[in-house]
Amino acid sequence: MRWSIPLPLRLLPLISSSVAAFLTPPLIFSLFAGHNTPKGAALLIIIALMQLYALQDIATKAHVVPLEWALSISLAGIALTIPMIYYFIRGGLDSIYGKLSDSDIHEDSEEF
Repeated sequence: MRWSIPLPLRLLPLISSSVAAFLTPPLIFSLFAGHNTPKGAALLIIIALMQLYALQDIATKAHVVPLEWALSISLAGIALTIPMIYYFIRGGLDSIYGKLSDSDIHEDSEEF
């Protein structure tokens, strides 16, 4: 019997490593103010690489990392779509706000 450990104890390392892999990119990105659209693009690339690596590891049975880590990487990549969408929306709104405030400044300066 290969899996003699109860299910909750098998899920604990999977979830904890997923949370660690999920929190690392947003934590690093929080050190840089602004530039939300490039942050979203970087997360998109990271997500794609995480998914492709997990798929390759499971499909080819390469066993470079244990199956639990491959699943953790995949789960963290899926969870990273939330901050990616946030960064893209925030970057778009910042861009719109910047263009609107620039046009207001130009209109005010022309009145004088």
